[in-house]
Amino acid sequence: MVLDSLRKKISKIKRREFVYASLKKNGFVAVCKNESNAIEFANKFAPEHLEIITKNPLQIAKKITSAGLILIGKNTPSSVSDYLLGSNHILPTNGIARSRGSLGILDFMKIQNQVESSKSELQKISKYLKALTTAEDLPNHYEAIRTRIK
Repeated sequence: MVLDSLRKKISKIKRREFVYASLKKNGFVAVCKNESNAIEFANKFAPEHLEIITKNPLQIAKKITSAGLILIGKNTPSSVSDYLLGSNHILPTNGIARSRGSLGILDFMKIQNQVESSKSELQKISKYLKALTTAEDLPNHYEAIRTRIK
């Protein structure tokens, strides 16, 4: 039923030969038993675009943790997000959305961190640092601490 509907829609569009070729090479239909299975599948698959077209798309969207871009409702096709809605069109593909979202402004900024510790703070945490450097077999890391707190 799903495939028949898809074939019918594709038969009516322009450049259908490209769509058919793309679906033949990369397409599939996933049929899930229930909503929680669909959410689990989406999070594991980590799609570039995920269109949620249900009665309550926001409730489902809240449970999606791994998609490059989530498109909410039947009136939000990916083409409108690509051109006019302001979302970034550079999205993670091939499951990368499990660990990364779309390209954003922070990708073009250099983040530089600074930290500071006083001698008394270093003394308070030295036993924890010794445990960690010992566990990692990095004795000289602890030596850098020990020489400062003497």
